[in-house]
Amino acid sequence: MKSLGIVPNEVTYTQIIACYGRLGDVEKVEELLKEVTYNNFSVTKQMYNGLLMAYSKWKDTLNAEKVLREMNEIGLEPDGVNFTNLIVAYWKENNIDKCWKLFEECDL
Repeated sequence: MKSLGIVPNEVTYTQIIACYGRLGDVEKVEELLKEVTYNNFSVTKQMYNGLLMAYSKWKDTLNAEKVLREMNEIGLEPDGVNFTNLIVAYWKENNIDKCWKLFEECDL
């Protein structure tokens, strides 16, 4: 895309981040999030969701929880989709108690 001279926008970044998130490519998602900020776009809940999907794929609950904390710190309240991806990460670890705790915590 860039090689064609096409500049990505927020929608483009969101879709690309989601694709890499589904693949579990944490490094690429983190690189793209930095690029989003560098290009003066706001990181959205949907973009963070891509990172949550990547961490979930690797059962990396520690970093997935950090993402939710970071979202709260910058004033972006995690939504049901964000919580669902964190719950899935704990489910993959077979930590059902934590899944229920998060489900109750998300207050939807």
